[in-house]
This record gives sequence, C-alpha cells and structure tokens, in this order.
Amino acid sequence: MEAYDVLDDAPESVLCRLVDRVAASVPGCCGATFTSWTTTEEGLLPIVRVCSHPDLAELEDLDILPTESPLVAAAVSGEPAWVGDTLRDTRFPAFSIAALRLGVRSVVCSVESGRVPTATLSLYSVRPDLSPGHTAGVAAALLREAISAAGRTLASERSRREVHHLTQAMAVRSVIEQAKGMIMQAVKCDAATAFQHLSSTAQRSRRRLADVARDVVRTHEAAPRS
Repeated sequence: MEAYDVLDDAPESVLCRLVDRVAASVPGCCGATFTSWTTTEEGLLPIVRVCSHPDLAELEDLDILPTESPLVAAAVSGEPAWVGDTLRDTRFPAFSIAALRLGVRSVVCSVESGRVPTATLSLYSVRPDLSPGHTAGVAAALLREAISAAGRTLASERSRREVHHLTQAMAVRSVIEQAKGMIMQAVKCDAATAFQHLSSTAQRSRRRLADVARDVVRTHEAAPRS
C-alpha cells in the first residue's frame, strides 16, 4: 500500500488526504472519518476529527447517548463496532435513523486503543453489509498512518500555543521595561523603585501590571515635547 510522506506535509493535510483515500480505495466505501479521543470526567471527547464529507461530521456529532453511537462504542470498548444495515439493525437506533436520512446503509468503526489518545476510523457505505471482515486489513494500515499524523497535529497545536504564549509574555515584559525606564527618567529613581511604583499602582487600581505599564507608555508618548 502506498504511504504518504508525513514528514513533508502539514499534519492536517495528511489526515484529510488519508480519509479521502479511504473513501476512494476501500471497496464499497463512500466516505470516511478519523477521530482522536481524549478521556475526561464526562467520558470520551473528540480532540481531532477529519471527515471526507461534511454530512459525516454532522452524523458523528449527533446529540445522542454514547450507547447509541457505534463510533463511541468502538472507542469505549476498544473493539470494532459496525452497523450492517441501518434499515434493519436495532442496536444503535438513533444513529441508524440519522444515517438513513443521509443515505448511509452501513458503517464500520475500527479502533486503536493501545495508544494514547484512542483513535477511530469509521468507514461508511450507501450499501448494506459493509463489515469489519471486508475492511480490517486496509483500515488497520490507514488507521496507523492517521494516528501518526494526528499526533503531529496535536504537537503542532501545542507548539503554536506555546509560541503564542511566549510572544505574549515577551510583549508584556517589553512594555513593563519601557514603562520602568520612563518612570526612572521622570522621577530620577532606580529600576526597583520604578517597578514598585508600577506594582503599587496596579494593586490600588486592581488592574494588571501590564495594563498599568501600557498606560504609562501611552501617557508619555502623548505628552507634548518641549
């Protein structure tokens, strides 16, 4: 099976192409979704989800009990779950009714629960009788690829957040240092005294130190030059 070079592509793009490839290459499959899950006090929650078709995202986000969704059943149990025919299968009634409205007749949900986070790959068909036996090999290989890409997606998101927080921290530090310098020049004091002045003003006004520092800078910059 052809593999994507996940080192050269953005993780989100890899995941999108993976689910598109599943939909195109698995016999009888008309659509696919990949979901990465995290465990919370309220149960499993999706943290990454990629769908080959927008309608499938709506189907998987149904406001139904976990016991009524084959996708969640697979994620919780660690075993594949499937609906052989949404017209006749009675195990997941709410899901089957919604799926029938979209023309979906069968779904197979593969799961990889031996890693953190848990991941599922769901294959959809407009024909009945899509089963794990028909899709197990292909689904397992593609699920492993998707897990790798999802891991890079999460790492990328964490890196972006860390860079954002670092940038904010540097900006705050810069404006505080700038305000300290202006106070030192204005009242002829040292850095410690200038910082204490900022801190005391912030406490009295119940404002953040950075906001007080910005006011000092704005006031100084707006002051007329002699």
